[in-house]
Amino acid sequence: MTDPTSRGVEDIGSLNSVLGVCALPPESRGSRFRFDEYVLGFETQSIVISAEPQDDTIRVQYGGATLPFREDLTAREPWRTLVGCGVIWAWKLTNQNGYHDGYQIEFARPGECWAIQFMSEGGALSLRSIAPIERLWNQFEKAGL
Repeated sequence: MTDPTSRGVEDIGSLNSVLGVCALPPESRGSRFRFDEYVLGFETQSIVISAEPQDDTIRVQYGGATLPFREDLTAREPWRTLVGCGVIWAWKLTNQNGYHDGYQIEFARPGECWAIQFMSEGGALSLRSIAPIERLWNQFEKAGL
């Protein structure tokens, strides 16, 4: 399968749906926030981001879910905000030991953008949302910090 990052991701259209996918049922997983793979459904095709349990690297490819337990995350944040956004950048992230254990996608619509990081840790994916500094400052000011 072709790695979407190697040929560019700008032409896949807007994000329509997101699935969190696991090998184990929800009651057997350690955390309801970690998944073995994510399936990002776009207008023209889907991208699968999965954790490789043997070496904690990340695999990114076109396709569909490969594991049996699927949870629709489309209505949850940060995905709810990102539905309808296109992708403007994607990065393969490599740690200090040379392992490809992260992937970052920047979503945008006119006047707004968000970056999401997928990190392979302990055989599953953790998710991080990266906000513009202005948004963080606004949160600190509201909190009186």
